[in-house]
Amino acid sequence: MNTTSRKILGRFMLGSLAVTPLVTAVGPAGTVTIAKAGTGITLEYLGRMNSTMGLAGSEISAFDPETKRVFVTNGFTNRIDVFSIEDPTAPTKLSSISFEAIGVTGVQSVASKNGYVAAATSVDGNNQAAGKIIITDTDGEIDPRAPKGVTVGSLPDSVHFTPDGRYVRQRGRTGRLLPGERCPSDNEGPARFRLDH
Repeated sequence: MNTTSRKILGRFMLGSLAVTPLVTAVGPAGTVTIAKAGTGITLEYLGRMNSTMGLAGSEISAFDPETKRVFVTNGFTNRIDVFSIEDPTAPTKLSSISFEAIGVTGVQSVASKNGYVAAATSVDGNNQAAGKIIITDTDGEIDPRAPKGVTVGSLPDSVHFTPDGRYVRQRGRTGRLLPGERCPSDNEGPARFRLDH
């Protein structure tokens, strides 16, 4: 093992050891007690829904409190799966939102606010090309003000609404480039656009 490998492994192990003391007990009913700085926070298992798509099946989720729906990116199908948690002990899958008709080949992130859902997407299978933020309602209908989405930098990877719900922010990441290479659509920083209600 070379010196660099040892340093990386050492940092990983130290990070893992630092996290371990946070979880203090797992109860028989699935209750997990977190004892970080005496907060006494308790997390309780209520239910789960299996996407049946393996490890890529569910990654990023966003909750809409009005409809009690959870929107989840599905890396296996490149869609957003919509689940009802009206009864959190028995979540049910309602539908999947597909953007394939407008060239989307990847869904990296999702956010929800005030009856809107925003999805950060890549298009045409090219992670270096400009991506799109797609806005829908909670039923998955694309907003008619931007029927093909809003073009942003390459591989938008994180999408969020501002606390007041008036703006959508996104942050991108690009694939690895060789030294000296620069992609013309490289995302230099966050993009923000206004969502007029």
